[in-house]
Amino acid sequence: MIKLYQFIKNVDSSGKEEMEVLILFMPYVMRTEAVKEYFNTFDWYDDSVREIKIESDGRSEGDFEYYEYMWEKDGITLKMEFEKNGRGLTCIETDDYKIKARVDKKDLVIGNDYKVQYECINKSEKNLDIEIKGIEDKNITNHLKYKGNIKDKLLMVNLH
Repeated sequence: MIKLYQFIKNVDSSGKEEMEVLILFMPYVMRTEAVKEYFNTFDWYDDSVREIKIESDGRSEGDFEYYEYMWEKDGITLKMEFEKNGRGLTCIETDDYKIKARVDKKDLVIGNDYKVQYECINKSEKNLDIEIKGIEDKNITNHLKYKGNIKDKLLMVNLH
């Protein structure tokens, strides 16, 4: 089913289409602890508000291309954003909060340190208790640890 996938069209430097690829993000979303409860309310297909087109629908930002999923039902909204090449979750946004991660450049060399920026925004007047723990994955180390309450906005920069 086309609705299960994010559609990507790769174009070479001359403008010629090279290939079309479909990337499945549904399992990633469903394993994300922070949004599991939303799918007690949302139906993946019926409550999706993103129009499915047979064309590239990514959004470019610097060297990166991001794909967004969005669901809405009964006044509740959830947005999740993924980066095309890394296929990683880069942003979760609800009616109450937004948590986003960004790196400055795409082509990283093993053994060097790189800046990663985390932005946490409390969009409501409710308490927003968060905990962020960096994890190691193959050749990547991340020693970030934060636990606290976000009253309005928190910006963290961490070298990895």
